[in-house]
Amino acid sequence: MNSKTEFAPSELIFSATESGVGSEELLRCIKQILTEGGSHNAAGFNRECWEWQYKNLPTHRSGAFTCLLENKITGYYHAPFYAGQINGKETLFAMVQDVAVKSELRGKGVFRKLAEYSTTQLLASGTNLVYTFPNAQSIRTFLKYGGYQKISSYDTYLLPVKSSEIIESRISWAGIEKLIGSVADIFFRRNFKLQQDETVTVLREFDDDTANFFNRFASSFPVSRIRSKEYLKWRYMDKPGAKHFVVTLSSSNKIGAAAVFKLDKIFGVSAAILLDFAFEQESDMAKLLHYVRANSMKVFNQQPGLIFTAFCCARFLKNKKYGFIKVPQRLNPRPVNLLVKNISEEESLVMNSSNWFATLGDWDVF
Repeated sequence: MNSKTEFAPSELIFSATESGVGSEELLRCIKQILTEGGSHNAAGFNRECWEWQYKNLPTHRSGAFTCLLENKITGYYHAPFYAGQINGKETLFAMVQDVAVKSELRGKGVFRKLAEYSTTQLLASGTNLVYTFPNAQSIRTFLKYGGYQKISSYDTYLLPVKSSEIIESRISWAGIEKLIGSVADIFFRRNFKLQQDETVTVLREFDDDTANFFNRFASSFPVSRIRSKEYLKWRYMDKPGAKHFVVTLSSSNKIGAAAVFKLDKIFGVSAAILLDFAFEQESDMAKLLHYVRANSMKVFNQQPGLIFTAFCCARFLKNKKYGFIKVPQRLNPRPVNLLVKNISEEESLVMNSSNWFATLGDWDVF
């Protein structure tokens, strides 16, 4: 039998790997599929990354499900568990991420069968909610066969810092883009000067006040992942091979806004990516972001071309006066779609996007 083209369904074997155990074969399979697919995380993937993501997370619980054909792993399906809250009640969320089958088995129903097996295991695990951010190749399976519902597509925004770099990434006009970019940069400036008692601080780690500030903000929404100090440290400070910047705006030593950034490339442009945020007033957050825009060398020791963010949050960037450009869904090369499979008793609440607080930090890509 040629396993690349033909197989009987009975020859597929599905198994659940013990939480925190990643075999060498599984890791090789993940690396191969990530590389073939040109994944954002392919280059940096290794055992340390896998163990950080699925073994060392705060709950120390995750599901790693595999599909075998002829005793070889041909697909995988991961779901780490996180502490979450629904209407103020602490509960357990499972987030499906890092799922795939080898290219020769795609289109043959293998991923669907692996997803069905994994979902059955998750439903028996004690979680109250399962959610995911699938790519264009897998979203149909989640919606049509997995019983998931699309809650929303993240709102996506960018704020130019060096407009010439953005223009140059699309077209070069013999230096004219620099002139146009300089004019554009003036347009995107906003007069958010710090008051005498206000300070912006770049932290090396999460202190108690900052962690509590993030958690209070997230928990003020009916549905969110809990942002405890342990979680924030694990997610942003302990991630292998990644550097995150925690920035706070304070007035008289009281935090008014806080943000987590990572430097990366978006749309082919160097970017300061806003992964997580919290604020007392939306204007406080806008002031922090425009401070970062004007003082990026001081904050990051380099100047990105833009500030980029995407999220599900009903309270943020609804006012155009802050200068952010909303990216239309049709122009977004990788929309972040939030899909939910509800298991809790709060279905009407959970399935309403306006009740959610979810950021790029909830997604496993950055």
